[in-house]
Amino acid sequence: MLLEGELCAGPSEIRMQPVESDAQWAAYLSLKLSDETAAWVRTLGEEWLGCMRRKRPRVRTWLALRGDFPAGFFSEFVEDGLGLLEDLYVHPTARFRGVATALVAHCVSKARERGAEAVFLTARAEDTPKHMYAKMGFRPVALTQHWLAPERSAANDS
Repeated sequence: MLLEGELCAGPSEIRMQPVESDAQWAAYLSLKLSDETAAWVRTLGEEWLGCMRRKRPRVRTWLALRGDFPAGFFSEFVEDGLGLLEDLYVHPTARFRGVATALVAHCVSKARERGAEAVFLTARAEDTPKHMYAKMGFRPVALTQHWLAPERSAANDS
């Protein structure tokens, strides 16, 4: 999805901080581990964290705080006037409280400060956030499809 004009989002009381210190990276990893759809992180853990840390400073990851509680994260990257936002996650106990909207607004703002004229993000067709992105001014510009053959069972092999 693409945002070329102004972002439609109101003010937020969610605090943002760049993920830089060891404590902030630990909070990021803790959030990532709470994502039940990312079981692979439990296997990779510290290796995943090392990969994310090596992306800095080109990719900046932001931590959203509700009070002192790390509630979510999102990353932004800018290259040649284009911004890419990726890896939005909000802890299940903090969902539907403005955290995702605040993260998107913050990352769009930071990407624009770094020279992004257009800002992209991806949304799976079956994901709920695509509706939030559309309300904020993002519009679909591409569709990807995955063409996989059906899994074969042992019974089909005989």
